[in-house]
Amino acid sequence: METIYAYGYKWHAYRGPLVAFYRWLQGPRPLRLQMLARCWHDAGYLDFPEKGKQMYYEHNEMIKSLVPAGKLLVYNLKEGWGPLCAFLGEEVPERPFPKVNDMETTRQNAEFGERMFMMLAAVNGLKLLAKVGAVAAAAYVVASRLRR
Repeated sequence: METIYAYGYKWHAYRGPLVAFYRWLQGPRPLRLQMLARCWHDAGYLDFPEKGKQMYYEHNEMIKSLVPAGKLLVYNLKEGWGPLCAFLGEEVPERPFPKVNDMETTRQNAEFGERMFMMLAAVNGLKLLAKVGAVAAAAYVVASRLRR
């Protein structure tokens, strides 16, 4: 099944957090991060704003060339349940078609992920400070006893 989006639909929602995360990864660069950065570069993701449209259409054409015609549904989510259910041979559900993949929800999910990442970093920082504080307190107690 191929889902068709308007070009650039998701990139704008993810661009800020993805670019920030990628730049953060470029700090100390162990080998595995260098390999990840190289994969992103070679796949063209770093040039996505310039080359993304071409990459998107090339990918769609590749999928269409690989999958037999009767086995591939080229589908736009805006079409709702109808084409999807017909392709799968299922009845159209009573409930409305979910709209969780729209631009606003995608942006909110990206922002939520960024907040969770920052919160996790803060919690880990506090844990580190607590450990350093405990070691410093223990060192102080030991040093105080040795001076007596």
